[in-house]
Amino acid sequence: PVAAWMVYIDGLDIDELIEVVNACWLGSHSCSDHQAFFRQVVDNFGATLHPKKTVSRTTASDRLGIFVDGKSMKQSLPAVRVGKLIAFTLEVQSKSCCSVKEIQILLGLWMPAIQCRRACVSCFHAIWKQLHRSRSWQLQLNGHAKDELLLGICILPLMVNKLGATCSDAVTASDASLDGAGAVARTHLTLPTKRILVC
Repeated sequence: PVAAWMVYIDGLDIDELIEVVNACWLGSHSCSDHQAFFRQVVDNFGATLHPKKTVSRTTASDRLGIFVDGKSMKQSLPAVRVGKLIAFTLEVQSKSCCSVKEIQILLGLWMPAIQCRRACVSCFHAIWKQLHRSRSWQLQLNGHAKDELLLGICILPLMVNKLGATCSDAVTASDASLDGAGAVARTHLTLPTKRILVC
């Protein structure tokens, strides 16, 4: 018997950092050594790359709902998605009653923006609580949940990840389970003792 198999790679990014003065290749069809190696491997296995979905050496990219700007070294929601997210949030916020599915979709749409500035996830607490406690397919958002949606819109411009920022040596962890807790012990602390952070 003959069996057919296929490997599908979606959303593969091969990044490289370059000095601006060496960016003479912009707009060309050249590629980095890593990209060239990957393409050679693809050719060796007889695979193909989708020509409309393959881009080499671009300084801006819209990937998985996030706009990556290589020149400013930042990533955030694309402007089009920002407008749609604000419009949908205001629509849900103004309703006297909405479905659980609407809230789930809305909060899901907020996730890419929140991933660009993780601290902003703390603005959504009451709405998650109300969603979790709902025993019906419809719910009426309370005042705290509606305020959180407006707060999210207000701090949306802050939801930007600076790719060139230095990393903090402070380590934190959290556990998403309902009965768990995350604990982290830093290894490079000054004496006299190690500290343990429990979230």
